[in-house]
Amino acid sequence: MLVDMVGQAVDGLIWVPSVAESDLLDYLAGQHTPAVAIVRRLKGDPIDTVVFEDRAGSQAATQHLIGLGHKRIGYIGGDVMYSSNHDRWQGYLEALRQARQEPDEELVRLGTNRGTWGAMAANELLRLSSPPTAIFVASNAIMPGVIRTLRQTGVTLPDEMSLICFDDVDWFSLSVPPITAISTAYTTLAEAAVDLLLTRAAGGSTGADRPPVYMEVNFEFVLRRSTAPPRVGALHYHEAPIPEALAGEG
Repeated sequence: MLVDMVGQAVDGLIWVPSVAESDLLDYLAGQHTPAVAIVRRLKGDPIDTVVFEDRAGSQAATQHLIGLGHKRIGYIGGDVMYSSNHDRWQGYLEALRQARQEPDEELVRLGTNRGTWGAMAANELLRLSSPPTAIFVASNAIMPGVIRTLRQTGVTLPDEMSLICFDDVDWFSLSVPPITAISTAYTTLAEAAVDLLLTRAAGGSTGADRPPVYMEVNFEFVLRRSTAPPRVGALHYHEAPIPEALAGEG
């Protein structure tokens, strides 16, 4: 589809990469079509790229929970074949190691950026013999399933479980309690991508001939009331139903 698009006299392309497509990159270069990758990186950053501070934002979220006293922090994230998911996962691990907390694989759930995945992953974390006292959700697309599971199981925030999310959305501030989040500026990312594309399209020494530019858009830590010091004692909850989309899956 992208090749078809570029073949229609397109002056430039802003692209969220799904995989590293070397053939497409070669085609873009052959067509002299300027392109900017956003949100996700390509290996080696061969074209202009604008992403969020995924690793640093994830570190900040995890450090916040560590600072409250949490030692068992669950992590629910997307497929790490994509750079944004990979960097958020690594930021979580780095924050634990910096605090001299050895990462525990049983507290990590890596899957897809879907609510059904969040529901399943949260269920699995709650069923552990020693469940987490806090959960870091690495995408707002996963959060609805996590919230649903916590409510269905009767786990209260933040008394029994602290919760924080990467990516802020409007309904987080309206939730009960409001959800602490890493806020990312999509407007800033879009403006930076357009500026890079226009500069590249302009040509000359400041345009087509310059090396690829890599940019990270700053995050903002938004403190709300879904995080608190860890609970004292065991976690009490009742079983939640398996999400319909996952019922019968192996």
